[in-house]
Amino acid sequence: MPWQRKWRWKAEEDGFSVLELLAALPLIWVIGFGMLNMFGMGVRYYQDFLGDWELMQQVRIPMEEIAQDVRYCRELQSEVMDSHSINLKIRRNYMNENDDYWQRYRFTRLADGSGYWIRKNNQPVLGNTSLSAVVLQECYFQIFAPNKVRVVMAGCNQTTGHVFRLDRTLYSYGQGLEQHVAGGEAVDDA
Repeated sequence: MPWQRKWRWKAEEDGFSVLELLAALPLIWVIGFGMLNMFGMGVRYYQDFLGDWELMQQVRIPMEEIAQDVRYCRELQSEVMDSHSINLKIRRNYMNENDDYWQRYRFTRLADGSGYWIRKNNQPVLGNTSLSAVVLQECYFQIFAPNKVRVVMAGCNQTTGHVFRLDRTLYSYGQGLEQHVAGGEAVDDA
């Protein structure tokens, strides 16, 4: 009878057999774990990208602040505060000769020796954020002339181990200052 054949055919289509399930489940597990792993890798790479972006900002921002102050300064001085701190003092161009206001950058080595901390007029220029642990590994300056200073900063992203380093020679174009020439010979940038 035709109606019995249709009914049997429908009955055979009503689900999966144990053999089909045993073959499909491992495949589903492998695909699911692969997708989950790819998602985790994407999240990790995104966090590394944000940490490296933060690293560049933590090195670039203090460098740009120092560069702007040096660019418009009249006079540069350095003073050693103690074995862990050095000050870079910058007198701005628009200040009178009698005014004793200086921009003071303090480069301080951390007590545990892991890095440096920079403060401008007792305010922090850079600090930790929650994205990653960025540490300034290298931070120093050299004054070559009254209008020329070399500033070097290097930071390390503790999460990824990536290092970002800036090494700049900055000139002051303040009032009454010209590009420095000592004894007719240009001062070496080294």
